[in-house]
Amino acid sequence: MSSKKHEDHRYIEALLSNNSLIIKEIYEKFSTSIAKLVAKNNGDANEARDIFQEGLIAITQRARKGDFVLTCPFGAYLYMVCRSKWLNELKK
Repeated sequence: MSSKKHEDHRYIEALLSNNSLIIKEIYEKFSTSIAKLVAKNNGDANEARDIFQEGLIAITQRARKGDFVLTCPFGAYLYMVCRSKWLNELKK
């Protein structure tokens, strides 16, 4: 069973090709929701920026494995990755 690529897969391709224009769009569209997530859970703006960056790095590394297909909205996937990273940080 093959999964259909979500239209937001272009964000994955931009990360893989280091397309600065689209990466800037990612920051503009999605960083606020991650900042709110971190702030709501006892974090500050610096921690939110770090978590956002770590989330993008994790997604890029996963996509580089070659078999990754984004099948949901990019924002939802990024939020899930960053939420998981932030919760792990809080456990430390």
